Amino acid sequence: MRLKEAQVIELKGRSLKDILVKNRCFDSVCGHRNCIICEKFGIGKCNTKGVIYQITCKCGEFYVGETGRTFESRFAEHRRACEKPLTKSYSNSVWAKHSMEKHKGEALIIDVDILDVENNTSRRKILEGILIKHLSPTLNCKEELSEMISKIGTLTLPQISPKNIQKISKKPTLNNQKTHLKN
Repeated sequence: MRLKEAQVIELKGRSLKDILVKNRCFDSVCGHRNCIICEKFGIGKCNTKGVIYQITCKCGEFYVGETGRTFESRFAEHRRACEKPLTKSYSNSVWAKHSMEKHKGEALIIDVDILDVENNTSRRKILEGILIKHLSPTLNCKEELSEMISKIGTLTLPQISPKNIQKISKKPTLNNQKTHLKN
């Protein structure tokens, strides 16, 4: 009887490094160097969609907005308008107007906060309108608020989570204390 040749396969065992290193393959990493959003809110938060946010200028005036896109892409637009307010493509932005009126056309220093996250477009827009009405941001235009309120009139308020409405606790103050509703 003849024996077949056996193949020997060596498998590497688990090393100490394999055991101690945390598996982070499912983390959402943005890939942007020096990502302001990830630095402030945690890795991958810049990829969040459906964000209602507040952007505050160093002078204390602020803007409340929402986006269905990634937070990073919308915030990047605001940031570019603040960094280059005299650029023609940003001339109609709220930040260009604010820079011209209050800061002699200089680049603006801003801070950002996430107020809430809502993936349902109608609810997100309504919640943004409620936040605008409650917080009275100095940089949102009145026409924008009128449009929000008209949308609120077509929907019943029980569709908005009472928990979200109760989260609105106070208006931001000029000493950089901001309303943090949900991170």
